[in-house]
Amino acid sequence: MEMKVTERMNAIREEAVAQMPVLENATQIGTATYIVATANGYAKVAVSAVKDPEYNPEEARAEYVAHLEEMAEKARLKAEAKAAKEAEKAAKKAEKE
Repeated sequence: MEMKVTERMNAIREEAVAQMPVLENATQIGTATYIVATANGYAKVAVSAVKDPEYNPEEARAEYVAHLEEMAEKARLKAEAKAAKEAEKAAKKAEKE
């Protein structure tokens, strides 16, 4: 007999939580949501089931890495623009002196 979607989602979350030993000593504050004490404070850990049975984690990882690379490139361009602007400002100031 096939599981209902909600049953499958619950089974996925339960199995994932069982694979995380840190959650054994955590405080559960919601459905598959826990508070974990750390040396620097508290961390909230939420386990979400993926509804799509055809989900491709490798593709999701590739998208994430591409996003990180895009953000790093934007930050690099912004830093270069700022440095150029500061250099131009310093050059103008040097001309005045």
